[in-house]
Amino acid sequence: MHNPDLQRMLANARARELQLAAREHRGSRRSSPNIAQVPPGGALTLRFAFPDDALALSRLAALDSGEVPAQPVLLAEVDGEMHAALSLTDGQVVADPFRRTVALVALLRARAQQLVESERGGRRRLLSPRRVAVRSLRRLAAR
Repeated sequence: MHNPDLQRMLANARARELQLAAREHRGSRRSSPNIAQVPPGGALTLRFAFPDDALALSRLAALDSGEVPAQPVLLAEVDGEMHAALSLTDGQVVADPFRRTVALVALLRARAQQLVESERGGRRRLLSPRRVAVRSLRRLAAR
């Protein structure tokens, strides 16, 4: 025999459980592990790479299983530790896979965009690696 009151209570309880699970899921997405979180009092620095950064850049590239980015390179550091790097030549990125770097890479790309725009005096996008290669080949062929 089915008791309608019992069924209603069970259905309401299950609905509350699902709503709670949905809220928790939405909350966990907000604090996603892919988003960079600078600790309170931590220092975030975006800067150009210098020659003495070569060893740290090669370590970062090895961690990311990639090549060292072509110079000039923009770096993202948190508390003096290099977390991500972006080549201004071809847009190649290397980032520490054991840290939250998605937002850092987005900041690097935004800064690179600002630099390209200010250099050219207008709004321009970073060139894709393919366009950089094509332009380089054309320049070499013209010589």
